[in-house]
Amino acid sequence: MNMYNDLLLNKEIVIQNKNIRALLGEEQKEEESTINQPIYPVVNCDSSQLEAIQFAANGKSFCLQGPPGSGKSQTITNIISSLLGSGKKILFVSEKIAALKVVYENLRRARLNDFAVELHSNKANKKEFIENIYK
Repeated sequence: MNMYNDLLLNKEIVIQNKNIRALLGEEQKEEESTINQPIYPVVNCDSSQLEAIQFAANGKSFCLQGPPGSGKSQTITNIISSLLGSGKKILFVSEKIAALKVVYENLRRARLNDFAVELHSNKANKKEFIENIYK
């Protein structure tokens, strides 16, 4: 209900968002940028993963999909590290806790876990979460 009320109160701002307008069916101009934003991969990646990382760094919307073991978690880790390197904030959400743990572990090995706050399941500790936000 809070989300619904927030959307109602801010509908003029929300409707200006290009992603919302695309969801509503508005034709989008394809912006071809020849300038690629810098990327900062911290785990190994192949050329298709590198392309996805570059898309994310350039602000493109896309769907990353593949069978188990195809490197989605590594790609997500590299997207997060690249966006962090560009001063962005990232919210990574997954239905599967295993994916959250793998990405967090990759970030930990790359010494980027100080930029990550884990929050999953009903066992999450509210006090610890708030302390991590301040940290």
